[in-house]
Formats: sequence, structure tokens, C-alpha cells
Amino acid sequence: MFGVNRSDAAAAGYTAYVLAFWSIGLPVVVLVGERGSAVPVWRPWPFAVLAGIALASGAALVMAGGRRLAHAGVGLFGTQPGPVLVASGPYRYLRNPMDAGTVLVAAAPALALGLRQTWLVPVAAIVYLAVGFEPLEERRLLEAFGDEYSDYRRSVPRWFPRDAE
Repeated sequence: MFGVNRSDAAAAGYTAYVLAFWSIGLPVVVLVGERGSAVPVWRPWPFAVLAGIALASGAALVMAGGRRLAHAGVGLFGTQPGPVLVASGPYRYLRNPMDAGTVLVAAAPALALGLRQTWLVPVAAIVYLAVGFEPLEERRLLEAFGDEYSDYRRSVPRWFPRDAE
């Protein structure tokens, strides 16, 4: 595939899915539901810049985390652990860099658009990931890796990196 390996292609595909679903699909549904059309109401330009930073940072986290997992043989859709516990790259600083990135991607439209209802999108992402997805994923990782994952979970925060010491 033009010199791109499968792992990188999988990570790029997953990143495209996150961008399409959380920064385009759901915000359009909210806009149409609230205004009857998908024509956005933009906030002043500094908010658009902030939204661009959130979108780019979030996509970079999703892509970097996805590449790391895919290279280790982990499927990107689902909660099944791979053959090894990935604790390098962005996983040195966050247990869930792809989820943190997804929330940033989901927050971008809310930052850029002038409708309060668009904040439902990042809230939905947080609830879905923190309440629905991550508990199952964490349980499966604990079952697969035992003490190794317990130690990792104790030393690496979930979504927000600790201050450098």
C-alpha cells in the first residue's frame, strides 16, 4: 500500500474514524437537531485557533497511540489485550492517550462553534470512554497481564500526565 505498513495504515484508519465520528458526525447531528440545518455559527477567531489546536493535538495522540498498539499486534477497535503490555511512547505518560485524544477531537467543534449544545459531544465522549469502554478494557488488561498491569496502572495516570519531576 504505497510503502505504508499495516500497522501505520490501521492507526491512520482509526484516527480518520475518530475525526469523522467525533468532530464531524456527532456535531452535525447536534446542529441539525438544534437549528434544523448543519450551517455552523462560528465563534470569534481565537476560539477557532484553540479548536484547531485541540483537533490537531487530539488527532496526534490518537495516531501515536494507535501506531504503538498496532505495532504491538493490538487491534484498535475493541477491548481485547494484545500479546504484550504497551507502556512506551505516549503510553509512558498516559494509560489512555487515544481516549484523551478522542476527547480533545470531540471538544474541537464545541470550542469553534457558538452553540452550547455542541458541548454535548465531548461530554458524550467522556461518558462513553470513562464509564462504558475503559472499565471493560482495564478489567481485561488486568486479567491478561496481572501484576505487570497493576504496577503500570499505579504509576501511569489515565488521561492527564503528571508534572515532570
